[in-house]
Amino acid sequence: ALFTGKGASTKGDLLGQITGDSKVLVLGGNRGAGHLAVQMSRLIGAFVTATVPPSCIDWIFSLGANRVVNFREKDWVENLEGEDFDLIFDCVGWASSPEEMDRAAKVLKRGGQYISNSNFKAFGELAPSSERGGRFFKAIIPKADADDLDLLVAWVEAGRLDVVTDQVCPFMELRHALRESVAGQ
Repeated sequence: ALFTGKGASTKGDLLGQITGDSKVLVLGGNRGAGHLAVQMSRLIGAFVTATVPPSCIDWIFSLGANRVVNFREKDWVENLEGEDFDLIFDCVGWASSPEEMDRAAKVLKRGGQYISNSNFKAFGELAPSSERGGRFFKAIIPKADADDLDLLVAWVEAGRLDVVTDQVCPFMELRHALRESVAGQ
């Protein structure tokens, strides 16, 4: 629901209200939620930057990213400092401390949102929502309604949203698959 205009934080605050004028940074654009976030942000018309490893650069451009940052080549904060993103969507759990949140604030515009779908521990220690220099850091728990799902299905059916799966496994192997996903494999 984050990119359909109805995203909400763990406290119910509205999130991800991006428009065609928005600048979005997706940390982990090659991840499951990341590659979808890149595409959905572009469908809305936002300018999208994504961090990926070198092996995924061409692929993430093909999904619509306007700019790609090879995070193994240069630190993404140093690379993008002063860019003033409206939204940073963290799919890798990067901001795990107040110090890292302060660093992330260097690329986030005042009033912007840093939203994580993968690092609830840091936000639990700091509270479900933190503010740092007029920039907001929040964790989300994905929740969708029928309208959200209808929109996503329409995008997939129209060929506008490419849902990539690298493997299909039996339910009994779910624990192993999640372990591999978290390890980035």
